[in-house]
Amino acid sequence: LVEAVKWDRKAADQGLAKAQFNLGNAYDSGEGVAKDQVEGVKWWRKAAKQGDAKAQFNLGNAYYEGEGVAKDEVEAAKWWRKSAEKGTAKAQINLGNAYRKGKGVAKNQVIAVKWYRNAAEQGHAEAQGNLGIAYNTGDGVAKDQVEGYAWNNLAAVTYERAKKKRTELEKTMTAQQVAAGQKRSAELSASIEANKAKR
Repeated sequence: LVEAVKWDRKAADQGLAKAQFNLGNAYDSGEGVAKDQVEGVKWWRKAAKQGDAKAQFNLGNAYYEGEGVAKDEVEAAKWWRKSAEKGTAKAQINLGNAYRKGKGVAKNQVIAVKWYRNAAEQGHAEAQGNLGIAYNTGDGVAKDQVEGYAWNNLAAVTYERAKKKRTELEKTMTAQQVAAGQKRSAELSASIEANKAKR
């Protein structure tokens, strides 16, 4: 790892965004160099300013957590947005959460749902679960128990919270609604897989 960091530093000093991102990760984790989150943020910022979506996401997280930089939810949302607009599912879910909670941005459930949907359609289980809950509650989207069940059913494969929500929903829905939700879930899954194949 020390050797890899040496080469990343040379490339990072020459302005290569990928190397700057890697160097930021090394400093953040302390792999191959002494752990130094401030230095990690410095290198992520260089890569993020060049448009590296992963560095933008990490920089947003650093601002949100106050690690290596002063905590600043507005800055966090700014960097997550840049990454989310490039299609980073984890940034989309974080930005959706920011809008849902009003952290760093004005609270707006409709915009939260938009970002959850973007990540959910990429197969991100937490986003699928959050989108399902939005449909179940009517927060930011028209209330639709079947659609909510469908998204929670998709997410339940790997996301424990969605599995619990699906079980709760099954107790309040008719057998026909559950069957419709399962059918819709299969359609959504096929659509997600088709989109993955295009990438």
